[in-house]
Amino acid sequence: MGGAERKWAQAERDMITRVLVLDDAPDTCERVRGLLPASVDVVCIQDREALRTAVRAGAHLLLTERAVAWGDWQAVLHEAHEAAPALPVVLLTGTGDERLAVRALRAGAADYLRKNLPDHALQPALRRLLAAQSGRSVLEAVPVGEVSPAAGHADAPPPDDSACTRETTMVRMVRQADEHALFYQAIVHDITERERRRHELTRQAAALDQLPSGAIGLDDRLRVTYWNRRAEELYGYAAADALGRSILELVVPPENLPFLDVMEEQLASEDRVGFESDDLRADGSRVLLQKWITAVRDEAGRRIGSIEVVDDMEELRQRERQLTQALADRDALIREVHHRVKNSLQVVSSLLSVQARQAGAPALRRLVDQCQARIRAIAAAHEVLYEAPAHGTLDLRRYMEQVVARLWPAERRATIAVGHVAPVRVDVDLSVSLALIVVDLVLGTLEHADRRRRVDITVALEGPMALTRTETPHYELVVRASTGRVQALSGLAEVLVEQIRGVPAPGVRDDGELRIHFSPAPTELIA
Repeated sequence: MGGAERKWAQAERDMITRVLVLDDAPDTCERVRGLLPASVDVVCIQDREALRTAVRAGAHLLLTERAVAWGDWQAVLHEAHEAAPALPVVLLTGTGDERLAVRALRAGAADYLRKNLPDHALQPALRRLLAAQSGRSVLEAVPVGEVSPAAGHADAPPPDDSACTRETTMVRMVRQADEHALFYQAIVHDITERERRRHELTRQAAALDQLPSGAIGLDDRLRVTYWNRRAEELYGYAAADALGRSILELVVPPENLPFLDVMEEQLASEDRVGFESDDLRADGSRVLLQKWITAVRDEAGRRIGSIEVVDDMEELRQRERQLTQALADRDALIREVHHRVKNSLQVVSSLLSVQARQAGAPALRRLVDQCQARIRAIAAAHEVLYEAPAHGTLDLRRYMEQVVARLWPAERRATIAVGHVAPVRVDVDLSVSLALIVVDLVLGTLEHADRRRRVDITVALEGPMALTRTETPHYELVVRASTGRVQALSGLAEVLVEQIRGVPAPGVRDDGELRIHFSPAPTELIA
């Protein structure tokens, strides 16, 4: 026999379907052998070393009892998958424990069968399972001329360019006695579904490789298909040690299994669930993690795997504490800035007072007094901001009260009060503009009022007012004077009114009233 014939004979031997039966009772193995076709090689195993040897030699299916002399089904699963991670393992027991079946499937078992079933029920179940798990096609014959011998050694789609992916392990030429070639014969594996699932899970999990969180890809049997660098740091397992193993046996403590059952039920109807979990590390220690599990589904909506994103809870809490402290430091800094600005403006106002006392001309003194009033209005804004939380808005009533308190005339011939103010918080820039308008109107009214009469001035803010729901709500700044006349807007006040997008109401009522309509932008006002 030539070298090519020997390789072909070895390939045909490799194609033999081999089933391993691990059971302390020999009659179980004999029963399985009798239920399967004669072409299936059934190997009986009773100890751990024989299991390792048989798995390394190559097998397509492993049937195991729930408990054997040297361990339980979980130990068998671990031993088998250490030698061959892709080997399907079926739990074959004499009980009908559904909870055990669920645990076995989630741990990485391929299926669960009861061996106390009658032969007519067990035989088709075994044959269907074997056909589904072997994943190999029969020998294929291709006429000479349609395919070259070399083409059979490469993984490629079929000539019709369909979505099917095939893996050809051996090709030989069949000849007649006169050496005339008849056809090529090949051993072909259909790996379409396996490759599609592997590609989908790898693509989605690899997208998380750059995250500072642990990223773990799992197939539909909770076996690890992806394990990024952060997962290695969190759990202490290298990717090579984690791949192919069940996540349940790898990091999940036994007492957490019932909780994971609930999570699995949620993923049946939801795409994403989050929870905290106390997981095992490689050295046996525990680590508290925040987990987010996202289901990976195919086009038909079937779950074909999942992706876990995990973070160390202690690190998350530490970052939260750092963020809280940073926000507190920022607020303290902002408050200190407002305090210093207010003090600086007060110093400027005091300097103006010194200059005003030295000024001999009454007109010059009035100009200095007006400048002082405006500076005090701006300083009041920073004082209110210093006292309030650092969110960039002012309580308008509180601010107006501070402004008018600083406008009390020295000769005490007038009262200035704050009336109704709509319960709103206003942006700082808008607040200062409104305050400077009030200062201008009050000072102008006092300057032109009869000095023999007492003047009472009230400042109010009314609103919001809108005719329809689609209309932008507007407010009105109202200044009323008991003298029967409010001074018209000066040039400076007109500029400020334009800045706040306001319009003075036409006409003045007999009791002395000036109204300014304005509509704040959403970013300027918080009702």
